[in-house]
Amino acid sequence: MFREPTLPWPLRRTEPYVYGFSVSVRPDGRPVARQFGNVETGKKRPVIKREREPIVDVMTRDSEIVVIAEVPGVDKKDIKLNAADDRLTISVDTERRKYLKDLTLPWKVDPDSAKTNYNNGVLEVRLKRREPAEGGREIKIE
Repeated sequence: MFREPTLPWPLRRTEPYVYGFSVSVRPDGRPVARQFGNVETGKKRPVIKREREPIVDVMTRDSEIVVIAEVPGVDKKDIKLNAADDRLTISVDTERRKYLKDLTLPWKVDPDSAKTNYNNGVLEVRLKRREPAEGGREIKIE
């Protein structure tokens, strides 16, 4: 029970590594599994990345989307957020910690409506859903 685990070659290093996944249920009832950590899988051998993927949860509430991410050990001034259409990127690049997460959101959002809060290593981002244009647009036949 107290033996050191035998790990594949790339993970036998002195660098710290984190790997896990979280499971949540979408509004339509389908489960979503999200990977976190700094171990990239899916190749022949696991690879340790420089950036760690934070644990993230995406929730929908009425007319907004709430994203909660765990990014401990950093100052709020070091966190960079970028939102466009249905994408949100969370990144931190400091000497001690590096985080990177690129999320596909369930709906398109309005980046100008973003409200954020960072407390005790937990980042909360609230974005208003962008309503689809009503009535569409007339298309001329050439």
